[in-house]
Amino acid sequence: MFLSFVVFAILWMPVTVQSVKKRSFLAKPSWDDRISNIEFVAEHQAPSRCTCAAMCDINCGCFGFNSLVEKCRIHRSCDLVNMTSTENGWRYYLINPPPDCQGVMKSGETTSGLYVIDPLGGRQRLVTVYCDMEIDNGGWTKYEDFSIGDESTNYTLHLGGPNTGNLGDSIINPGLSDANLNGMSFSTVDRDNDRWNSGNCAALYKGGWWFNEFHFAFLNGPWPPENWTIPWYPTILSVSNITEVRMMIKPA
Repeated sequence: MFLSFVVFAILWMPVTVQSVKKRSFLAKPSWDDRISNIEFVAEHQAPSRCTCAAMCDINCGCFGFNSLVEKCRIHRSCDLVNMTSTENGWRYYLINPPPDCQGVMKSGETTSGLYVIDPLGGRQRLVTVYCDMEIDNGGWTKYEDFSIGDESTNYTLHLGGPNTGNLGDSIINPGLSDANLNGMSFSTVDRDNDRWNSGNCAALYKGGWWFNEFHFAFLNGPWPPENWTIPWYPTILSVSNITEVRMMIKPA
């Protein structure tokens, strides 16, 4: 469960110009009674949560308020996922969490790691995600189910569920049955387990993979790129634009 509140601050400007600033804050009770030392700026006395929020200026990424001792801690940013120190009475608030990893990067974070985002704009819940800050304009495809058989099956690939992402499905439903890699055994230059009767795909394409008779996806190609054939057809045809590929697995 998440708690939220809004502070309206009236800022007095020169020449009698007034502006009203609205800021939203989100808190997660499971973070209660913990204290952060990440990007710590200052600690102040504060009689209320709203007073503490008003101290959170343009350089403030989150703050903690302790109602028991009426103290306020200001931080440039908070790693709320890894707060290990405990102290009764503290509750931390994130200021307008970004909706996605792009928003995290725009906020000034440049290191890959776990971050808290608000993809639904405060309507439901915050989400802890891994943000990759190194890959620029890359693509991705997610399969819901992934498993690999043991040695006795030649490490057969099993994929299932709908795929999502911006690269398309080049493994299960590539448009050609002989290029469907689901259920294929893993082939290497010295272990020919593909369905190509005239040769060994792994030897021809210079890399181990779950080859069928053909393939439209091959993420384990050699370098330099002129020897890497069909990395992800039809979305990626030129290997020269690839700096790295990743296969990441999240346990169910």
